[in-house]
Amino acid sequence: MNSDAGQKVEKPEQVHYSLILFVISEGDHSKRARENLERLCEQWLPQRHHIKVVDVVEDFQTALDYNILLTPSVVVTSPEPLKIIHGDLSDARKFAEVLNLYEEGKDDR
Repeated sequence: MNSDAGQKVEKPEQVHYSLILFVISEGDHSKRARENLERLCEQWLPQRHHIKVVDVVEDFQTALDYNILLTPSVVVTSPEPLKIIHGDLSDARKFAEVLNLYEEGKDDR
């Protein structure tokens, strides 16, 4: 008997992504990371993502909870397993590889 019987298996294009962007106030790298993350999510994950922005100056505890010591950083909390991407996300290929988006048949945009 199949152990997955009765369980709904989501297709990759149906998976919803939850991301937390850790920044420091309105610094240049933080602004660039926010813009890049929004652009990449619209490109690769249209209508199936949620971005929470955490300013570590205002909420240092959340950064500690996720072991974030560098900013900007993105924590992908869903789907599991948890993934962390450091930097301003100017490398679209790295973003796509970390999230395994190439498997969905997207090209390198």
